[in-house]
Amino acid sequence: MAAKRKPTPTDRQALLDWWTTLAAPGFTTLPPPGIARQTPAEAEAETHDLPPGTSYAYWLAPGNTAFTRAGTLTDPLPLHWHGDHTLIRAALGPGPAGYAVTDGGPHAPFTFDLLTPHDADGLPHPDDRAGVRQLLARLHPDTPLTAPEHAWLHDRLRDPSAPTTANVYIGVLDDHGHLTRDDLDRLLATWRAHPAPIPWYGWQNLVRALLRADHPQAWDLVEQHRQNAARVLTTVPSQRGLDLVRSTVLDDGNLRAIPAWLRLRQALHEPDETDAAAAIATELQGHDQALHALDRATNPAEAHPDLTAYEGTIGDIWHRYRTLTPTDTTWLKARIADPTTTRQGLAVCLELLYAHGQATTTDLDALTTRWKTELAKNYRTTYTEWRHPIVTLTCLAHTLDHPLTAELDKWWTRPTPKWKDDLLPLTWLATPTEDAATRLWTHATSGAHDTGHLLTWVLLRAHLDDTPPRHIAAGLIGHPGVRDYVLKRVLIAATDPAQPLWHYDVDPRSWSWWRRAVELADDPELPEPARALARKIAADHYLLRDPDQVTPTPTPAEIVAAATWAKG
Repeated sequence: MAAKRKPTPTDRQALLDWWTTLAAPGFTTLPPPGIARQTPAEAEAETHDLPPGTSYAYWLAPGNTAFTRAGTLTDPLPLHWHGDHTLIRAALGPGPAGYAVTDGGPHAPFTFDLLTPHDADGLPHPDDRAGVRQLLARLHPDTPLTAPEHAWLHDRLRDPSAPTTANVYIGVLDDHGHLTRDDLDRLLATWRAHPAPIPWYGWQNLVRALLRADHPQAWDLVEQHRQNAARVLTTVPSQRGLDLVRSTVLDDGNLRAIPAWLRLRQALHEPDETDAAAAIATELQGHDQALHALDRATNPAEAHPDLTAYEGTIGDIWHRYRTLTPTDTTWLKARIADPTTTRQGLAVCLELLYAHGQATTTDLDALTTRWKTELAKNYRTTYTEWRHPIVTLTCLAHTLDHPLTAELDKWWTRPTPKWKDDLLPLTWLATPTEDAATRLWTHATSGAHDTGHLLTWVLLRAHLDDTPPRHIAAGLIGHPGVRDYVLKRVLIAATDPAQPLWHYDVDPRSWSWWRRAVELADDPELPEPARALARKIAADHYLLRDPDQVTPTPTPAEIVAAATWAKG
């Protein structure tokens, strides 16, 4: 009787089998995440009693969406890490057989993906879905296509039997300016001759290409699909497109088109979102549902009321809170008073209210009976824009001289829990003194893991010296004991003292970091080394090299403005 063939492991199982074999002096891996691990794993690392200075790698629960339920890898899996980048890179190596681990650099995750075959020109077989995905991911608009890539993509359009796949190839070729009039005519004929109705989304890139080429039949197609065309029209802004989108809202009642109306208005008339929204609101008077939809498109509190969402989702809209509207303040205070708001939500709301001077004794009173059970718990925030809520609460209590202050200070002086020891120096920002500055400087330059210590010192020192924090941070460039990668982040994070960014590192996909880097680079009062560093940070931002990666998605006008700025 023939022996049973051992089943081929799934991609997920191959990852797990390889993961358990990884070990090196000073390095370890954390166990695969459960459904709840949606924040960085430093807190879990503590539960494993890792020796101080241990480097480790891990992935987050949202990364599990890279696999299908059957365990097939359909997208690259980000492998996050903490510690010595060089050590971790060596420990991970090239990956297990059949897979590849790619180094994203010292400020980004590694990625785990399939190792796909390709021909002499580096091109995959058209039926290799993973290989095609990887090819398309590396074809950026700013990088010219090679002759083999150009031919390969055009070959895919000879018989576009799968419209959604053809739509992708059309988009890539159009981004590189390689769609000819013959291509457009042939593809348009294919669409119209298709035996079954093709969903609009399957040909959106073709319509975009037709509009960009000013093809005579482009607007006929847009009119035929006017209820669905709004998003495509934002990619090729025109007054005719703006008028059509406006009409679908006012005449057809298509509220889904309001965000597109807003973006087109910004691109063509009022670059400032507030001005554009005000102009649209004037036309929507009396249309309560439409005004509510406009408010959701412009108001971050309304557009993002789920404070239990993945932290990156909330961080993506952080830049919109640089000024708080009365509606924002009311909403944030209501969330603090709501007993169902969880730890992360309280951290977000407290940070925003405190940073902008809007937090009051009423907010503190609402948390007097909850802070021990809800806020005084381990919650790592080194990859977020906000601090641990117990830090913010302590700072607020000191600022307001609230009766809760003494009880909080007593809690901080207790020997347990140990996780709070790393956070204690961050609370000294509320009581700026020369002694606090000296102790914080010693901590920030000790070589210990920085979870906001240098930024806290910069903000504290700025308060004592009555000097803008960006100038304090700029003066640290080249200073012994100050790590470059920490200072790079702190320089940008401290740009706006009314809303410092507490993220562990510069986020190259975030509007917050882009705008602040530009502000620094354009500040004539800063020394040239600081401005040069800011320009370098901006040059590495995805807005310049892959705008689709930026969140929220930039408008065409914003992309053009960024490129113009970068060219100087």
